[in-house]
Amino acid sequence: MQIGAQQAIGSPMPKKTFFNLPDDKRERITQLAINEFSAHPYRSASLSNIVAQAGIAKGSIYQYFQNKFDLYRWLVLEEIPRRKRAWMANHPPPTGLGFYEQLEHRLLMGFRFGMSLPHANRLAQALLEPTSDPQLLALHQSAQALTHQGMRALVEQARADGALREDIDTDVAAAFIAAVMRSGLSQLARLRTGHDLYTLLSKAHQGEVDFPESLQRQLVHEIVRMMQRGLAGREPPAR
Repeated sequence: MQIGAQQAIGSPMPKKTFFNLPDDKRERITQLAINEFSAHPYRSASLSNIVAQAGIAKGSIYQYFQNKFDLYRWLVLEEIPRRKRAWMANHPPPTGLGFYEQLEHRLLMGFRFGMSLPHANRLAQALLEPTSDPQLLALHQSAQALTHQGMRALVEQARADGALREDIDTDVAAAFIAAVMRSGLSQLARLRTGHDLYTLLSKAHQGEVDFPESLQRQLVHEIVRMMQRGLAGREPPAR
């Protein structure tokens, strides 16, 4: 997470007492918090549920975080991005990929990350959705702005490399790609499997449905193929 976003919404750090906890206890509280916030809208998520499942007194949570918002903010700005960065570092893309191959790799790795940590993935995705909650508005807007900046940089490089038509507005292209990668892929997953993307990844994680790599690649390729037709202005090569 970049400094600009943190300045807009404050620095989301737990208190020192949280980091002084034994590793297993700290990890358990963190995972229970991720599960709670991913299962309920922010206003409905309950610290009481978290502490009850963790087996600690409710007052203990305030020794670790100022309040519920501070815990939520730390999860979505620091902890989940840290987990995803670590996961992605262990699954780097092959060298020499073109722009559209990079998109396919990112989408595939998004599937794999979501299957390995479905609750964290759902919470990260929720941060990129619009919200009418005034307490969360700045948080969501900052996250969305950073996501757009990252995609815009990728688009600018792709246009410089000739992978995108020169007449395409970079902001429009970045917003389009991000929207397709989120809602478009989720809709396609529902059409092909009968499950929305979060349910599909969660059930695959639990072994309740089969989501083979061949189907993952098919869904990703269909999405990226359609994007390439519009953005590059030429037919993608057959595969």
